[in-house]
Amino acid sequence: MARPESRPHAEIVDAQLFAFVTEHETRTATRVRYPVSVLTVLPQVDGEDEPMTADAPTDQLADAFSALVRNTDIIRRSRNSPGLQLLLVAAPLESLPGIIQRLASETDAHRFLVNGVHKAMTLSIGGACFPSTVGSAVDLVRRADGLAAEAWQDSSRTSRYRLR
Repeated sequence: MARPESRPHAEIVDAQLFAFVTEHETRTATRVRYPVSVLTVLPQVDGEDEPMTADAPTDQLADAFSALVRNTDIIRRSRNSPGLQLLLVAAPLESLPGIIQRLASETDAHRFLVNGVHKAMTLSIGGACFPSTVGSAVDLVRRADGLAAEAWQDSSRTSRYRLR
């Protein structure tokens, strides 16, 4: 997916930098009084039973998401854990459904290259917001991860998410 060069994109970072920035943003948010949200996204290639690990399709998904969120946000991609995480700065809880809809629409509109075949993906997403639903950076990530896992268990819909 080609990126238009006219607009800055969210940076894609490793787990260590993601944890550092998440901690920094929650501390800053406490002083300045703005919300910080995390979305955990567990993508599943259609026809597969497990969430994808960080391989080429997950890289493609991270690139697609980078173009959809602000350049003040960051995306965590890890080679040894499934899925992605998005840190959304100044994103209140009530904005998350709209953000999730944009991500799901982008995913629905594309086919991702998996072993030489273009396939669709289903997303399971969990989201949490500091200070609305959690009180620390660690809890922010933990809650988003837990809700994504819970959404993963609900196989009744093509796109599924949990926010509370």
